[in-house]
Amino acid sequence: MRCAEQNNHHEKTPMPCPLTDETLARIMAMAASEDCVFLETSRVTAEESLSYFFHNPVTHLACYPHDDPARFFQQAEDFLAEGLYLAGWLGYEFGYLLDPSLAKHIRLDPHKPLARLGVFRAPLIFDHLSGEPLGALWPNPPQTGTSTGYRITNLRPNLGQADYTAALARIKEYIESGDTYQVNFTLKLLFDFEGSPEALYQALRRNQSVSFGAYLRSGDQRILSFSPELFFKRSGEQCLVRPMKGTIRRGPYQAEDARLMAFLQTDAKNRSENVMIVDLLRNDLGRICTPGTVQSRSLIDIETYETLHQMTSTITGHLPRETRIESLFKAL
Repeated sequence: MRCAEQNNHHEKTPMPCPLTDETLARIMAMAASEDCVFLETSRVTAEESLSYFFHNPVTHLACYPHDDPARFFQQAEDFLAEGLYLAGWLGYEFGYLLDPSLAKHIRLDPHKPLARLGVFRAPLIFDHLSGEPLGALWPNPPQTGTSTGYRITNLRPNLGQADYTAALARIKEYIESGDTYQVNFTLKLLFDFEGSPEALYQALRRNQSVSFGAYLRSGDQRILSFSPELFFKRSGEQCLVRPMKGTIRRGPYQAEDARLMAFLQTDAKNRSENVMIVDLLRNDLGRICTPGTVQSRSLIDIETYETLHQMTSTITGHLPRETRIESLFKAL
């Protein structure tokens, strides 16, 4: 998922105008040699039509398990007030710091950050509607040889069958005791990697076009992200969220594909789960938006990707002008 600031009219119809091979090669060459954040829109719509490349950071902001998140957010606000830009990542566990009831239970490596943001001057921007870069010219990439291949071996899940079964049993116990009503239980895939992370990114993006792709280089760390889902977007005093809930595979033939899409659109289980998430996010927005301004702009939309159909809904609300970044993250 990606946070963004844009102010374009909502439109679902893709209008492909991808980065040229030359432009992408320049970006990847620079990404191989310096800290950067590349936010790419490879699934172009009228609403999501820009890609951003941040490089040559002025400095960095980091938040560790025992840091004060309020200070982290205040530093971020101070840099924004100077006309600088922030781009980077916040880990899932960063949310623990925002809830006192959870913060006291954190048992994480104190030497590993939960969030890290680069502080940048204006990004290089590519407009996918015109097919041209905006503003500053793209710099020439460094004249150094970079690897163009990669190798993945020893692919494996992080949980064995016994641990997986035990975890499911604990989840059922939590549900039966009333501690929770739904758990998003996920696994990690571990693997050994050799070669160029930039080459892996280019290979993955060819097979999975999304509106919110990202390549981040931060010190020794690389993050390759291919998300179709927007977490939230603040445009002036408007806050928009677009949750995804409800998925079905694509069909091998046009008629079968249309049948599967229609099934997803009308399936009671998928619709109820989507509406449940909409209710939760309406409640979250209601905590920070002006009373009476939260509305469901659209319900049960279907977005089509290479391998699946995805159900989405869109909720908006009007933020008081003084709303700070910290308040947004605490609420959402």
